[in-house]
Amino acid sequence: MIESSDRTDSERRVLYVDVDDFAVVRFRSELISKLIENGSSVSVASGHFSNENRQALEDLGAEIFEFHLNRTGLNPMEDRRTRSELERVIKKTNPDVLIARAAKAVAYSLPVGRAMKIPKRVGFMTGLGAMFYPRSPVERITGLIGRRMIQKGLSCATEIWVLNPDNESRLRNGSLRNVPIYDLDSDGVDLDQFSVTALPLEPAFCFVGRLLPAKGARLFLDAAIRLHDEESGIRFIVAGETDRHQGAVTEEEVRNLHDRGIIEYRGFVDDLASLVAECRALVLPSHHEGRPRAALEALACGRPVIVSDAAGCSDLITHNQEGQIIPIGNLDALCHAITTLAKDEKSARTMALSARSLAESRYGVEQACSRFIKRINEP
Repeated sequence: MIESSDRTDSERRVLYVDVDDFAVVRFRSELISKLIENGSSVSVASGHFSNENRQALEDLGAEIFEFHLNRTGLNPMEDRRTRSELERVIKKTNPDVLIARAAKAVAYSLPVGRAMKIPKRVGFMTGLGAMFYPRSPVERITGLIGRRMIQKGLSCATEIWVLNPDNESRLRNGSLRNVPIYDLDSDGVDLDQFSVTALPLEPAFCFVGRLLPAKGARLFLDAAIRLHDEESGIRFIVAGETDRHQGAVTEEEVRNLHDRGIIEYRGFVDDLASLVAECRALVLPSHHEGRPRAALEALACGRPVIVSDAAGCSDLITHNQEGQIIPIGNLDALCHAITTLAKDEKSARTMALSARSLAESRYGVEQACSRFIKRINEP
C-alpha cells in the first residue's frame, strides 16, 4: 500500500461520499472529470446508484461503491452497519482525501475517516437547512438532534467547505471554532449548457424547487393568486415536486391552482434552460439556501432573479442590478418586485445583461472547479 505522504498532488486518491447519486452526477461531474484528467483517482460512494448514474460516473473514470444508508431515520443498529460498510470502502480505496457531502455523509464518514487516520477529511456542507435555520418551535426541537449529529461529524474534519458566508459564520460561532472553514462561493454552472436566450415579450415568472414553505413555494403561490385576482396578465409557472414535509404544498393544491388558470404546474423539470427561456425572471423567495443552483442557472441564461434577503441568497446578486432582493416572507414586496419587472421591460433587459455578466465573472464551473481542486491539493 502506498503511503499518502508519498503521492504527488496529481496522484491523489479522492473518495467522495454523498447521500444522493443524482446530485453527484448533476453537480460534481465536472470536478470529478478534472481531477481524473489531472491524474487523481476518484471513488464515489453512496447508498444507492441508479444504473444511469452509475454508468455516467464510470464513464468519467470514477470507481463506484455502495454502502447501506438510511437517509432519513436514526436507528442504532443501522448506524453500526453503515459505519462498518464505510470502513470497508475506506480500506478498499485508501484515500488521501475524503470528502463527505451533506448531513448523513458527514455524520458517518468523517468519524470513520478520522479513526482510520485519513490525512485530509472534508465536511462539505452545500447548505445547512432548517436544523441550523429553524423558523418554528417544531423545527427548533427536531433540529437539535440532527444539528448535534452534524456538528459531531464536522468536528472530525480537517476542514469544512461551505458555499456562503452566512453558513460559514453560523458554523464558526458554534462548536467548530477549531476547524478551518472555507467559503467556496458556489459549485459553478456550465456557461455553455446554460446560454443566453432572448427575453420573452409576455411577462412570465417561474418558481423552481421543492414545494416547501422554506423554499418560498407558498409565498410564490400567494403572489400568483393575488396578481391573478388583480388581472395583471402575468403568467406564473411552477416547476417542482411536492414533499411529505409538514406544511408542504400538496399536489391537490397546485393542481387546483393550475385548473383555475392561476399557475401552470409543470412538476419536475429536468431541462431548466428551456423552462427559463419562457420566463422574464426566476423567483426563489427561500428562507435559507446554500447557493441555489436554479438561480445560478437562470443567471447564466440571462435572467434576472428575485430572491430573499436570506442565507445563500442575499449575497447572490446586487439588488436592482441582476434582479431584486426582498425581505423573507414579505408578500407585498414580492408582488411589487414581480409587477415592476413585468411592467418595465427595459429594466428587465438591463438586468438580464447584468445577470449573464455576473454568471461569467463569478459563477462559471471552471472557476468553481479551480477553487475546489486548490483546496483538495492543499496539505
